Amino acid sequence: MSPRNIKRDQLIREEKKQQILDSALNLGVRLGIGSTKISDIATESNLTQGHIYNFFESKHQLFMVLTEQLQHNYSNQLKEAANQPGTAKDKLLHLVRIFMDENNKIAEITLFLMQMQLSEMVTKDEKIDIVERSKENFNTVVSIVAEGQKTNLFRQGDTNELALEFYSMLSGFVLLRLRRTDIKVHLPEDHFVQTIVAAHLRL
Repeated sequence: MSPRNIKRDQLIREEKKQQILDSALNLGVRLGIGSTKISDIATESNLTQGHIYNFFESKHQLFMVLTEQLQHNYSNQLKEAANQPGTAKDKLLHLVRIFMDENNKIAEITLFLMQMQLSEMVTKDEKIDIVERSKENFNTVVSIVAEGQKTNLFRQGDTNELALEFYSMLSGFVLLRLRRTDIKVHLPEDHFVQTIVAAHLRL
């Protein structure tokens, strides 16, 4: 087999693997991870169960790979916000845009990860790993808030608590939008940040 064909086959394989992971996320949110079966994922992916098992030994392994991937991608998005030029408020605005962009599926990811932390199929050590990665991601938000405190843009106080207030309000909003499809909220991102900053972070 020529190098070109090998590369093409590898690309096709990676695309199928990602297709399976995307389907697992959608079903994990829609049906719950406990109720989702390999057969469901196969149907959602338009693949056979045999295809699924070519990539993953079990549903447990599939969901653990998905969890690590989601947390890694989420980490990159948070770091992208933290590395934006401008003030801490500008960085929070960028973070809000990431959360509000439905293509990023932040609400779905948040709900899925919450389930994984509580699931009986996840071992104690695996849950510890999930929590540790979550803490690392949250610390990126903490660093932005700390930057705002140093420049007197945000009020002084416990940095972790202020970051948690901001993060909780933002996460709660996107989760509400996911669960309550009857609620149509089109809130400009800059106004959203203004509201949160005024309520929780402003001097």
